[in-house]
Order: sequence, then structure tokens, then C-alpha cells
Amino acid sequence: MPSQHLQARKLICRGIFDNIRSFCDLEERIEQQQQTTKDVGDAFEIFVEGYLATQRLMQAEKVWLVGQIPLEIRRKLNLPANTKGVDGLFRTIPGNFVPYQVKFRSAREPLTYTEVASFFGTD
Repeated sequence: MPSQHLQARKLICRGIFDNIRSFCDLEERIEQQQQTTKDVGDAFEIFVEGYLATQRLMQAEKVWLVGQIPLEIRRKLNLPANTKGVDGLFRTIPGNFVPYQVKFRSAREPLTYTEVASFFGTD
């Protein structure tokens, strides 16, 4: 299944995910090829979307990016319509809904409260 991310085609054509063998490879590639913070975030969001769609460990049956989450599910889970706090949602094989937010940190700096507050709905 192809990525639903709006920037996927552009970033994939740049070869950002070609011949990646480890997470360290991915980090280096994202750092080297991306020019803006948005590019870095987009690349990592595309990676996470692919990871959720392909790794059985996550038990993701269906993955939606934030702008594609069906209205009835957004209402049921009280999710925002915009990108504030949630980058996507997946439904597990047992039928649970799991919202997620993606943050890329290559230097492993801890996330600040401000960066995660919107995900927890405390801002």
C-alpha cells in the first residue's frame, strides 16, 4: 500500500529510504538529505506510516494520517481535525484505536513538555 502522506512521492523519489539497513542509517539519511525541520518531520512521518503498516508487532490493521481520519472516528475519540497533537491513528486487529504523534530526534535529546503537551491534551 503506498504512503498517504502528501510529501511521500517527493521524498521517496529523492531516495531517502533506499538501501536503509538500520535505524541509524535512517537517522543519518534524514539528517543529510533534508533541508528544513518540516522535511525532517515529513520523512519520519512517512517512515512511521510504513512501519505501522508493515510490522505485525504493532497489530495495525488500518493506518490513517491526521487529515484522513474518518469524521465518525474523530468524533468518537474526540480527536482534533487539524494536526495539533495527533499525526495519525491506527486501528489494531482487535479493534482498538491508537492515536500517535511523531517526533524525530537524532541526538536523542529528551522531548520537552511543550512538545508533547498537545498529544496529551494538556496545553
